[in-house]
Amino acid sequence: MNKYHLFVINNEAYKIYKNHTDYLYKILLTLFHMKIEDFDYGIKLYNDICSPVSVKLLTNYFVSRFNTKKYNNYLYIDNTKDLIRISPSNILLITPNRNSILFKIFNIYNKKILVIDFNNNKYFWLNDIINNI
Repeated sequence: MNKYHLFVINNEAYKIYKNHTDYLYKILLTLFHMKIEDFDYGIKLYNDICSPVSVKLLTNYFVSRFNTKKYNNYLYIDNTKDLIRISPSNILLITPNRNSILFKIFNIYNKKILVIDFNNNKYFWLNDIINNI
């Protein structure tokens, strides 16, 4: 299973980091592993870089368009065998398929999404790879 974190990057940060993705990855990796006592700083830094995800909009879209099942805070998409958790800070996509059709939907939602696989230290701009899916 592939585990991807999708971050919606705000316009200003996108202009800065579009061609310096490795720096942005390192910042988000640091936030991902941040100690609880540093959360105030982490939240400020996150808010400077990322835009909030519209949880209600995306959840309603998936529920209305796909055969879904809810498990705690997750949606299981029966058609694709994908599991997603949509939170205001990011989207977690757990999928058996590296080319999940859900990537196309997320790219329609926003063109400035950085996808990170923290387990394998891989990252990419969703908009850059969307034509290969």
